[in-house]
Amino acid sequence: MMKRSSITVVLLACACVGLQTSAAEPAKPPRPLEFRTISLKGEKGGMLAVVDGQLLLVNSRTAWTEWTLRETDKGWTIQGGLGLFGKNTDPRFLSVDAKGKVTLVAELGDGAYWKLSRKGTGHSFDATIQASGGKLDGWYLGFLDKQEQIERGTTKYKSYRPELSEKPNPRTNLYIFIDGP
Repeated sequence: MMKRSSITVVLLACACVGLQTSAAEPAKPPRPLEFRTISLKGEKGGMLAVVDGQLLLVNSRTAWTEWTLRETDKGWTIQGGLGLFGKNTDPRFLSVDAKGKVTLVAELGDGAYWKLSRKGTGHSFDATIQASGGKLDGWYLGFLDKQEQIERGTTKYKSYRPELSEKPNPRTNLYIFIDGP
């Protein structure tokens, strides 16, 4: 009879140690928000895409870039990984230089952090993206009104270059579709 109670005590002690160990483990970092597309609705709308290494808003559903947004202590990073029409490109970060030009960069720097303001929840929502830090802190990511044209084979697409705007306007209200939970 003494053997049974010794075994029970040992098993209970092991179970308690196991509980204490798992409770003391550090929490896992949050999963990044993996977005499939960032777009602008409306007549001059389109998909935010990397075209020949340039960031453009293109008026075609086939012109998309897969974006991953990660929240950091400095702000959100926005990284594009797949280029126009499925062409593989090296992942690049959305960034703004000291003069306010919106570009793509290979390495994170001061201009590559953003504020993301969600309007709604779920897999699809409206949002604004603002520069975080520097003299352009709080300026909104938007797009020029001037239309340009790009060609792929025999097809021509309307496109618009990105810009920062000090105040929100219809060209800064973005729509984001999330792929995943």
